[in-house]
This record gives sequence, structure tokens and C-alpha cells, in this order.
Amino acid sequence: MNIILMIVAVALVYFFVVTLYRKNWSKNLKMNLNFESRNVIRGDSTNLVLTVSNAKKLPLAMINTKFQLDKSLYFTDIDTNSTTTDRTYRNDVFSLGPNQKITRRIPIKCLKRGVFTLDNLEIVFNGVFMDEVNVCKQDDTAFITVYPQAIDVNKLGIINNSLEGDLTKKKYLFEDKFAFRSIREYNYNDNLKSVNWKASAKTGQLMVNEYDETMSRNVCILLNLEKDRQLESLEIIENSIELCSGFATKFLKEGVNLSLYSNARDYLEGAEIKLTSGSGVAHLKTINALLARVDASKEKRDFKEIIKEVQIKRDSIYVIISANRQKELVDLINEKFKNDKDSLWVVPHFRGENISQFTELKSLEFEIDQNIGGKL
Repeated sequence: MNIILMIVAVALVYFFVVTLYRKNWSKNLKMNLNFESRNVIRGDSTNLVLTVSNAKKLPLAMINTKFQLDKSLYFTDIDTNSTTTDRTYRNDVFSLGPNQKITRRIPIKCLKRGVFTLDNLEIVFNGVFMDEVNVCKQDDTAFITVYPQAIDVNKLGIINNSLEGDLTKKKYLFEDKFAFRSIREYNYNDNLKSVNWKASAKTGQLMVNEYDETMSRNVCILLNLEKDRQLESLEIIENSIELCSGFATKFLKEGVNLSLYSNARDYLEGAEIKLTSGSGVAHLKTINALLARVDASKEKRDFKEIIKEVQIKRDSIYVIISANRQKELVDLINEKFKNDKDSLWVVPHFRGENISQFTELKSLEFEIDQNIGGKL
């Protein structure tokens, strides 16, 4: 009789505990996932911050947190918790007491540029007696923007002599209305908008404001990601993008006004990369964010159409980055820039490939070793 009562008591306790956990395990249980740095450069490392909190009195002996991310975000610690196929699938185990929060920082290395999201977040509880599977999906998402790794174009000889000289030659002087210098008498060459009416009333003759002059230097980058002839190479595309970032970094740090036009497409908006002239750190950040979002797999417009749309400005230097050297494109660019021999055509190509003289513009070869640029 005692044995029967004991069995009944154990069964009741088992049923009570199982029911209690089944109904309440996911209450006030949260999983939060974030990147420690939202913007990084290809090749940089950062931490993935995983936080799990159990805001109730019921302890959880073991739960699993699961999520997916792009395989180019590489776990650098001794990793036994993930598997990689088309994506990386991560599975971490936690033991949570009542009202406990646990935070883990998981180091990752960013092998490719792009915008990457964490998705399919879920918490799995296998039951208090490890005999069932309960899943709680999480709505939380996180993303990281990996900028291209800017190539140091200062190491390219032509940048430090010929192109620098051309920029200095084409610098453009204009009056800076915020840099007041003095007041002087009006002469017939002055614009009436410059008249200082208060000073004129005091002196009894027309007086005008004088302003300091500011130098403006302008560069326009034209980035072509069309394949060269029948071949399309990820390494060529990625190095073209990183050259673009390198030129942008150099010129913007030197106070040059920079614009960017390309037949590459933004994978978020689907539009072509197009950025009007600007300067400063914020402009560089915008350029790198646009380059990070380039989707190399999308169909690209014929670069000849981009060239035809360009309005040549006398005060600007044009930097063309294009591996494509098909005759029609070369002829069009030679014709378009025939009166602007100061501009530059940069040709990314694989080491050992013979590049003969193909354009009347100044040209620069940039050699690439195969299997670089973060290709997995």
C-alpha cells in the first residue's frame, strides 16, 4: 500500500512539475543579441553580445539559445557551439537561476564587406526532465555594417606626384561669405549684393564687404563593376571597391570635395550608387556605407551610359576605376576626356596579366593576387 501511495505521489509531483514548467518556462525569459560595434572595417574583430535573462522565480536548469548569421562573420574563439554550411548556425547552452541575467561576449572577425543581420533567434527548452522540445522564437534582430578595407593609395607613386599636381593646378578660388575680412570703397566691378548699407550711410559713399577666399579642390570617382569581357571575378570587384574607398579616404582627409558615381547597385534600395559632391568625415562614412551595401550579384547598367551622363567640369579631376577595357568603352572615355588629360584611369588586374597602353588618359595598374579580398 505504501509503495502504491509513493508511486502516486511521485506521479503527482512529476505531473505538477512538468505542467508548471511547460506553462511558465518562457514567461519573462528574454534573449538579446547585439554587435558591440555596429560599423567595422573588413578584417576587424568585434564582439557579439549575447544576453539571456530569466525574470521570474522559476529556475531553468538548461536552455539553448540558437541563431543564424552569415558565414563571413567568423567566430575566433575555440568554437564547439556552431556548425557552418551555407550559413553559420550557433547553439549556446545556459543555466539560469531565479531572476538571473547572463551576458556573454563572443569574439568574431569580419571577413567580408557588407551589411549582415542576425536572424532566426530562438530559445529551446527540453523540459525539466529532458524529454520534450519547447521553442520560443525571439523577434529581436541585430545588424552590422562592414566597410571595405580602404587600400592605401598613398603608396601608389602617381598619387604623390602627378595627380597631386593636377589637383593643385585645378584648385578653384571663391569668396567665403562666412570669412569676413574688411570694408572698402565700392568700385564698378563690385556686385550690389556686396554693398554694406549701414557703412555707406555713415560715410556718405558706397562701401562694400570684403571676404577671404577659400580654395576648393574637386574629385569625381567613376566606379565600374562591369565584368571585363566574358569574365567576372569577385576579387576584381572587391579590390575595385576597396580602391574606391582608398581614394575617397585620401582625398577627403585632405579637404577635397568628392563625388561618386557607379553602375553598382545598393542591395537595400536597388538604386545605383550615386553621391553628389561633399567633404568631411561624415561624407566619408556615407561613401563607405554605400560601398558596403554594393551587391556584386545584381545586374549592372552599361558603364558607357554612366560616362555619357557625366558633365565634365573644368575645376574637377576624374578618377575612373574600371577593369573593363573593351574597345567601345575605351574609345568613349578617350573622346569624353580628350580635353582633360589630368584625369586618371585605374585598372585592377591579376598579377602577371599583361596590360598594354589602352587609353590617352593617365593610367595606373593595380595588381591583385588571386583568392584575396575576404573570399571564403
